[in-house]
Amino acid sequence: MDIRLISKQDTVTSRGMLSKGWYFIDNEICMVKGNSIENGISGYEPYCEVIASRIGKLLGFDCIPYTIISKEKFPEIKVYNINHLSICKDFIPKGCRSMSMYKFITSKTFNE
Repeated sequence: MDIRLISKQDTVTSRGMLSKGWYFIDNEICMVKGNSIENGISGYEPYCEVIASRIGKLLGFDCIPYTIISKEKFPEIKVYNINHLSICKDFIPKGCRSMSMYKFITSKTFNE
């Protein structure tokens, strides 16, 4: 598996609090995310994202397909007390960018 880091970010807000990185993995752009930790308790976000994407697919929704991958392959991503990260292929079409639902709902465009 050919893995090359493109960019990494750590945020501390509720709108993106997980350690994450964008990678070229076998010539495809992928996002890899860790988990959270609060008061010494580790989160299970990687597993939850996989479960949610599988349930959404079963219900017929167009969901981002997440999978689980070993944390050892991505030492740059912070992981607390679990052995896995979540990973998905790039889901943002060229020329577009992502926006949080909060930002969209409070935007001028949405409210006109």
